[in-house]
Amino acid sequence: MMGRFTAHLPSAHPLDRQLFEAIALLDLPHLQALLDAGAQANAIAPDSGQTALIAAGRVPTQADAVAIAHLLLARGADGNRRGDRGQTPLMQAASQGYGDLVQLLLEQGARVQTQSDDGETALGLAAGATAWVAVAPSAQPSGILRQTAQGPQQLVPLSGPRTYC
Repeated sequence: MMGRFTAHLPSAHPLDRQLFEAIALLDLPHLQALLDAGAQANAIAPDSGQTALIAAGRVPTQADAVAIAHLLLARGADGNRRGDRGQTPLMQAASQGYGDLVQLLLEQGARVQTQSDDGETALGLAAGATAWVAVAPSAQPSGILRQTAQGPQQLVPLSGPRTYC
C-alpha cells in the first residue's frame, strides 16, 4: 500500500528495475551505465516503494552508500523525494547511523523537519541508530539539529571527522 505522500506509480522502466539491482549488488560501473542509458536517478521501486537514494542508504557499508548517493545526486536525484510511507533518504541514512551520508544529504538540501506517515523524523531515527553527541550549532549547520532549553544543538555522530565547538 502506498503512503499518503506517494502517488500510485506506473510500473517502473526496465532500466529502473536494473538500477535497484545494481545498487543492491554495489555495482557502481553498472549503475553508471544504467544512468547513462536512461535509468532515472529518482526512480521508485514498485515492489518496495523506496527511492533510489533510500536504497543507497540501505547498503551494508557507509562508504558504499556515500559512493552510490554521490552518483545518484550528480544525476539529479532529489534528496527530499519520499518513498512509500513518506520516508526520506535522510531518514534512512539517520536510521543506519551513516553520519557521512547524513552530511552529504544535508549539504544537498535535505530537509530535517520532514515527518514520515508514521510521524518519524530523521532526528528521532538517528537517536536510536548510533551514538551522537550534541554540540553548539555553527552558522551553517552540518548535522541534525534539536531544540533544547539552552537553544538549538547540533547532533553529529561520534565517529568521523568533525569539529566540535
